[in-house]
Amino acid sequence: MLGGCAAPLSTLEPGGPSARAIAVLWWVMLAGAAAITALVAVLLALAWRRRHAASTVNAARWIVGGGLLFPLGVLGVLTAAALIVGERLLPHPAPEVVTVEARAHQFWWRFTHPDLGAGRAVTATELHIPAGRDVDVRITSADVIHSFWVPQLAGKLDAVPGFENVLRIRAAAPGRYQGRCAEFCGVGHAANVFTVVAHPPEEYAATLARLRSEAAPWPANCAACHADGTGAPGLAGVSARAWPPGHPLHALSGEALRAWVRLHAGPLTEAETEQAAALLEGGR
Repeated sequence: MLGGCAAPLSTLEPGGPSARAIAVLWWVMLAGAAAITALVAVLLALAWRRRHAASTVNAARWIVGGGLLFPLGVLGVLTAAALIVGERLLPHPAPEVVTVEARAHQFWWRFTHPDLGAGRAVTATELHIPAGRDVDVRITSADVIHSFWVPQLAGKLDAVPGFENVLRIRAAAPGRYQGRCAEFCGVGHAANVFTVVAHPPEEYAATLARLRSEAAPWPANCAACHADGTGAPGLAGVSARAWPPGHPLHALSGEALRAWVRLHAGPLTEAETEQAAALLEGGR
């Protein structure tokens, strides 16, 4: 069970202020639950020990005090803490907030940087953000309901067709943070994974420029669907991606990867198959 608390999908190893606030709230709730459990255990032990003695305690006081006032006090404290934390997590207007768009598909994510205008960068599977800055992720869906979740950066938020939700995240340090679709969205749900890559601020602009201008020499069959990243995952930055665990390409290499390319790309020459496989394997 303790293995489930380990990174990279642990909410108890926060990598940003939003996730840290959620983790603190969780620890407070755990400590409170443990204290209440211990109190109930002590009272139960005392009641068992004195079960044959005549009771001098007014039962109504125990019912009102222990069964009504005490739970109301505990719930009041937890509700106040949750409201305070929740308010801090909202995407209030702030200067220099980076905006990105996350559009969920069955079974991949399309990320766009609208701040870049006509030359905006479009990526799939990887979301690039600057470390140390607030980022508003505008989340929607192209088909069914999904859920955007990066445990080490923030809580989860649904991606709903025809509607846009906004989640504010911030990575305290550069690094890679794994994300998942947290809402069952079909037979390929387990493979609906992505990575948030937080870059040092001085490298962020250069990374977006590279993604915006990259034109990898993909075979025509691949580019026909994947070129613009609308109908299928975009190809920008593929050769530099590190496929996250759970993604179909994470464990494929060699002949197995070439067989996967032949299956999904349609008729290709042997040279085109090798070319596509080499680009896909570059992210390992």
